[in-house]
Amino acid sequence: MEIPRFNITVPPDMRSINQIIIHCSATPEGRDVTVDQIRRMHIQNNHWNDIGYHYVIYRDGSIHPGRPLAKEGAHTKNHNAHSIGICYIGGMDSEYKKAKDTRTPQQKEALLQLVKQLFELFGPLQVNGHNEYAAKACPSFSVKDWVKQNPITVGPKPNIPSSGQKKESNWLARLIELIIKLFSKKTEKPAEAPAEAPYNMPRTRRSPIPVDTIPLEENFEELDAPEEPGWWNENF
Repeated sequence: MEIPRFNITVPPDMRSINQIIIHCSATPEGRDVTVDQIRRMHIQNNHWNDIGYHYVIYRDGSIHPGRPLAKEGAHTKNHNAHSIGICYIGGMDSEYKKAKDTRTPQQKEALLQLVKQLFELFGPLQVNGHNEYAAKACPSFSVKDWVKQNPITVGPKPNIPSSGQKKESNWLARLIELIIKLFSKKTEKPAEAPAEAPYNMPRTRRSPIPVDTIPLEENFEELDAPEEPGWWNENF
């Protein structure tokens, strides 16, 4: 079985990453669910602005992007800021009563390949299951055992600039450019500087809805499944 290598690009404003957290969609064995279905559920039910996961692995082993890597996910309470959320489709038995590791051979291979690629990009990362941080069965298998059975060895963590580092380097570049321009000008009476708008005005968050109604995504846990009557099981 050969799963095509998934193309991952790291954006220039990438946040710092130190962890991968694995989830399941908590849907019955054999049922296909799409990224768009999960996204719609997360937006409509949770009022988030996107799907909570960064990657979703379908039953055929294909890997699909969700929320952009540079954006903080909404998948594990208090562990979203520096993690990448991966969800595989499945996690429940066919009767939709019990948690079950329903990963197909293709999904198992794709998950391993995706984690390896993330290690190549970000260096050695901590890998955990959602059930290590919440009273849930998700992702319906022991990630700790999976990591032991599939050791991943990579080199040291590469130096990927964070968004803050990028802003700092841009600021320095602008400062250097300004100094060069000042020294390159002829010595003449400087023109009176035009009046500038106050730069210390308080900043306000722009939003189509009142700020106090916007949920703080890092304080939420994902609901684990696409919208469907009766799908949620609080004991799962």
